[in-house]
Amino acid sequence: MLGDDEKSIKEKYFFLKITYWPLIMRFEDWDLAVLINACEVLIWVGLAVVVALRPLFPPVQPAQLLNEARLRRWMAIALVLFGLSDAVEIWSGAWWRPWWLLASKAACVITICALGSVLYLRSRENSAEIPKT
Repeated sequence: MLGDDEKSIKEKYFFLKITYWPLIMRFEDWDLAVLINACEVLIWVGLAVVVALRPLFPPVQPAQLLNEARLRRWMAIALVLFGLSDAVEIWSGAWWRPWWLLASKAACVITICALGSVLYLRSRENSAEIPKT
C-alpha cells in the first residue's frame, strides 16, 4: 500500500506526464508517428520563415513589396499554426482528436491554399509585366 507522500508524488508526476508529455518524453520512447510529427513541426515552421523572409530578397518590385509582404505574413502565421497543430497531434495521438484540432487544421489548410493561390496569381501577373532583357 502506498503512503500519502508516495501517492501525492505519483499524482503530481502523472499530471506532469500528461501536461508536458512531449517535452519530458525520452527520445528512445518515440515511435515513428511521433518522430514524423516532430519533423513536420520543424518543416512547417521552417517554411513559414522562408515565406516571411522572401520579400526581403530581389527581384521584388517596390510597388509589390507592401501587399506581398502583408499576404506572406498571414501565410507565415497560418504555417506556424499548422506546425503547432502537429505538436498538439503528438500529444493527442490523432489528427481528428480533439475536435478543435481537426477544425484548426482545416482552417489552416484553407487559409494556406487561399493565400498561396493569391500569391501565385499575383506573381504570374507581375512576371508578365516585367520586360525580359
